[in-house]
Amino acid sequence: MELSKQTVLVTGASRGVGEQLARAFVEEGANVIINYCNSEQKAQALAKELGNNAIALQADIRDTICT
Repeated sequence: MELSKQTVLVTGASRGVGEQLARAFVEEGANVIINYCNSEQKAQALAKELGNNAIALQADIRDTICT
C-alpha cells in the first residue's frame, strides 16, 4: 500500500510518539491529521512545520465534548 495515497489520523500527535509517527507518515507521503484536545499551539506548529500534507484538528476521541 502506498502511503502517498492515504490519509492518516494520529491521535496525540502534538508530542512524543504521536509526533514522531506524524513526521514519519508525512515523510512517506501520507496526508496526516494531527489530532489534539488541549495542545493546540503544539499541534498547529507541527502542522505548519510539516507543510501541506498535514492539518491539525481538535477532537476528544474519548467523549463527544472536548473540554
